[in-house]
Amino acid sequence: LPAGFTYRVLTHAGRTRLESGEFTPAAHDGTAAFPGPRGTTLLVNNHEMDGPRDEADFPVPLTEGLVYDPAAPGGCTIVEVRPDGHVAEWVGISGTADNCAGGSTPWGTWLTCEENSDRAGENGMTKDHGYVFEVDPADRRANLDPRPLKFLGRYDHEAVVIDPRRGHAYLTEDAD
Repeated sequence: LPAGFTYRVLTHAGRTRLESGEFTPAAHDGTAAFPGPRGTTLLVNNHEMDGPRDEADFPVPLTEGLVYDPAAPGGCTIVEVRPDGHVAEWVGISGTADNCAGGSTPWGTWLTCEENSDRAGENGMTKDHGYVFEVDPADRRANLDPRPLKFLGRYDHEAVVIDPRRGHAYLTEDAD
Protein backbone atom coordinates (compact mmCIF):
# COMPACT_ATOMS: atom_id res chain seq x y z
CA LEU A 1 0.00 0.00 0.00
CA PRO A 2 1.17 3.57 -0.53
CA ALA A 3 2.61 5.38 2.49
CA GLY A 4 -0.11 6.56 4.86
CA PHE A 5 -2.68 3.95 3.73
CA THR A 6 -3.96 1.08 5.86
CA TYR A 7 -6.43 -1.73 5.33
CA ARG A 8 -8.60 -4.05 7.37
CA VAL A 9 -10.01 -7.44 6.32
CA LEU A 10 -13.78 -7.26 6.83
CA THR A 11 -14.80 -10.74 5.69
CA HIS A 12 -12.76 -13.88 5.14
CA ALA A 13 -14.15 -16.99 3.45
CA GLY A 14 -14.53 -19.84 5.89
CA ARG A 15 -13.42 -17.74 8.89
CA THR A 16 -15.80 -14.85 9.51
CA ARG A 17 -19.49 -15.57 9.97
CA LEU A 18 -22.76 -14.24 8.65
CA GLU A 19 -25.51 -13.04 10.98
CA SER A 20 -27.03 -16.53 10.55
CA GLY A 21 -23.88 -18.11 12.04
CA GLU A 22 -22.78 -19.67 8.74
CA PHE A 23 -19.33 -19.00 7.33
CA THR A 24 -18.63 -16.18 4.91
CA PRO A 25 -18.82 -17.67 1.40
CA ALA A 26 -15.75 -18.11 -0.81
CA ALA A 27 -14.71 -16.62 -4.15
CA HIS A 28 -15.28 -12.90 -3.59
CA ASP A 29 -15.58 -11.02 -6.88
CA GLY A 30 -17.42 -7.86 -8.03
CA THR A 31 -18.47 -5.44 -5.32
CA ALA A 32 -19.87 -1.97 -4.78
CA ALA A 33 -20.31 0.37 -1.82
CA PHE A 34 -23.57 2.13 -0.94
CA PRO A 35 -24.47 4.61 1.80
CA GLY A 36 -26.51 2.89 4.47
CA PRO A 37 -28.68 4.04 7.35
CA ARG A 38 -27.23 5.91 10.34
CA GLY A 39 -23.83 6.52 8.72
CA THR A 40 -23.17 2.89 7.77
CA THR A 41 -21.63 1.71 4.53
CA LEU A 42 -23.18 -1.28 2.76
CA LEU A 43 -20.94 -3.41 0.54
CA VAL A 44 -22.46 -5.93 -1.87
CA ASN A 45 -20.05 -8.78 -2.63
CA ASN A 46 -20.48 -11.26 -5.46
CA HIS A 47 -19.30 -14.82 -4.86
CA GLU A 48 -18.18 -16.35 -8.15
CA MET A 49 -18.79 -20.08 -7.74
CA ASP A 50 -19.99 -22.59 -10.31
CA GLY A 51 -20.65 -26.29 -10.66
CA PRO A 52 -22.68 -28.45 -8.32
CA ARG A 53 -23.34 -26.87 -4.93
CA ASP A 54 -22.16 -29.95 -3.02
CA GLU A 55 -18.68 -29.56 -4.57
CA ALA A 56 -18.21 -25.91 -3.52
CA ASP A 57 -16.15 -24.83 -0.53
CA PHE A 58 -18.18 -22.33 1.48
CA PRO A 59 -21.09 -21.72 -0.92
CA VAL A 60 -23.50 -18.85 -0.34
CA PRO A 61 -26.01 -20.19 2.23
CA LEU A 62 -29.47 -21.07 0.95
CA THR A 63 -31.38 -18.48 2.94
CA GLU A 64 -35.14 -18.90 2.92
CA GLY A 65 -36.82 -16.60 0.41
CA LEU A 66 -33.54 -15.56 -1.24
CA VAL A 67 -32.84 -18.67 -3.35
CA TYR A 68 -33.08 -18.78 -7.14
CA ASP A 69 -31.75 -22.33 -7.79
CA PRO A 70 -30.94 -24.48 -4.74
CA ALA A 71 -28.39 -26.44 -6.80
CA ALA A 72 -26.16 -23.42 -7.52
CA PRO A 73 -23.45 -22.33 -5.03
CA GLY A 74 -23.07 -18.61 -5.84
CA GLY A 75 -24.80 -15.38 -4.95
CA CYS A 76 -24.17 -12.13 -3.09
CA THR A 77 -23.63 -11.15 0.50
CA ILE A 78 -24.16 -7.72 1.99
CA VAL A 79 -21.64 -6.38 4.47
CA GLU A 80 -22.64 -3.53 6.77
CA VAL A 81 -19.78 -1.48 8.21
CA ARG A 82 -20.87 0.78 11.05
CA PRO A 83 -19.11 4.04 11.99
CA ASP A 84 -17.74 2.35 15.14
CA GLY A 85 -16.11 -0.35 12.98
CA HIS A 86 -18.58 -3.15 13.76
CA VAL A 87 -19.19 -5.45 10.77
CA ALA A 88 -22.31 -7.52 10.03
CA GLU A 89 -22.86 -9.72 6.95
CA TRP A 90 -25.94 -11.42 5.50
CA VAL A 91 -27.13 -13.06 2.27
CA GLY A 92 -28.60 -10.82 -0.44
CA ILE A 93 -29.27 -13.59 -2.98
CA SER A 94 -28.27 -17.24 -3.24
CA GLY A 95 -28.59 -20.09 -5.69
CA THR A 96 -26.99 -18.27 -8.62
CA ALA A 97 -23.87 -19.29 -10.55
CA ASP A 98 -20.55 -17.58 -11.25
CA ASN A 99 -21.57 -14.16 -9.94
CA CYS A 100 -18.75 -12.25 -11.57
CA ALA A 101 -18.69 -8.50 -11.96
CA GLY A 102 -21.99 -6.66 -12.15
CA GLY A 103 -22.66 -3.00 -11.58
CA SER A 104 -24.35 -0.47 -9.34
CA THR A 105 -27.43 1.40 -10.53
CA PRO A 106 -28.27 5.11 -10.28
CA TRP A 107 -31.21 4.14 -8.02
CA GLY A 108 -28.95 2.49 -5.42
CA THR A 109 -29.12 -1.22 -6.19
CA TRP A 110 -26.60 -3.80 -7.40
CA LEU A 111 -26.97 -5.81 -10.61
CA THR A 112 -25.19 -9.14 -10.13
CA CYS A 113 -24.20 -10.90 -13.34
CA GLU A 114 -24.03 -14.67 -13.80
CA GLU A 115 -20.99 -15.57 -15.87
CA ASN A 116 -22.48 -18.99 -16.53
CA SER A 117 -25.19 -20.05 -18.94
CA ASP A 118 -25.81 -23.63 -17.80
CA ARG A 119 -29.29 -24.88 -18.58
CA ALA A 120 -31.46 -26.79 -16.14
CA GLY A 121 -30.08 -30.35 -16.05
CA GLU A 122 -26.47 -29.31 -16.78
CA ASN A 123 -23.89 -29.51 -13.99
CA GLY A 124 -26.66 -30.38 -11.53
CA MET A 125 -28.56 -27.12 -12.06
CA THR A 126 -32.35 -27.15 -11.66
CA LYS A 127 -32.96 -23.83 -13.45
CA ASP A 128 -31.46 -22.02 -16.43
CA HIS A 129 -28.61 -19.62 -15.64
CA GLY A 130 -26.88 -16.78 -17.48
CA TYR A 131 -28.95 -13.91 -16.14
CA VAL A 132 -28.67 -10.64 -14.27
CA PHE A 133 -30.40 -10.24 -10.88
CA GLU A 134 -31.06 -7.03 -8.93
CA VAL A 135 -30.05 -6.88 -5.25
CA ASP A 136 -31.08 -4.03 -2.96
CA PRO A 137 -28.47 -3.64 -0.20
CA ALA A 138 -30.70 -1.39 1.92
CA ASP A 139 -34.00 -3.32 1.79
CA ARG A 140 -33.80 -7.02 2.61
CA ARG A 141 -37.48 -7.54 1.72
CA ALA A 142 -36.85 -6.31 -1.84
CA ASN A 143 -34.56 -9.30 -2.42
CA LEU A 144 -37.19 -11.93 -1.59
CA ASP A 145 -38.21 -14.35 -4.36
CA PRO A 146 -35.30 -13.53 -6.73
CA ARG A 147 -36.20 -13.37 -10.42
CA PRO A 148 -33.81 -13.02 -13.33
CA LEU A 149 -34.02 -9.83 -15.36
CA LYS A 150 -34.65 -11.75 -18.59
CA PHE A 151 -34.93 -8.56 -20.65
CA LEU A 152 -31.14 -8.19 -20.17
CA GLY A 153 -30.53 -11.47 -22.01
CA ARG A 154 -29.26 -14.92 -21.15
CA TYR A 155 -25.53 -15.47 -21.72
CA ASP A 156 -22.24 -15.40 -19.79
CA HIS A 157 -22.55 -11.86 -18.36
CA GLU A 158 -19.51 -10.04 -17.03
CA ALA A 159 -20.61 -6.54 -16.08
CA VAL A 160 -23.32 -3.95 -16.56
CA VAL A 161 -23.43 -0.18 -16.27
CA ILE A 162 -26.48 2.07 -16.47
CA ASP A 163 -26.25 5.46 -18.16
CA PRO A 164 -27.89 7.70 -15.51
CA ARG A 165 -29.01 10.33 -18.04
CA ARG A 166 -30.49 8.15 -20.73
CA GLY A 167 -31.28 4.99 -18.78
CA HIS A 168 -29.48 2.73 -21.25
CA ALA A 169 -27.92 -0.48 -19.94
CA TYR A 170 -24.54 -1.50 -21.33
CA LEU A 171 -23.62 -5.14 -20.74
CA THR A 172 -20.44 -7.10 -21.39
CA GLU A 173 -19.96 -10.84 -21.78
CA ASP A 174 -17.17 -13.23 -20.87
CA ALA A 175 -17.70 -16.42 -22.86
CA ASP A 176 -14.95 -18.83 -23.86
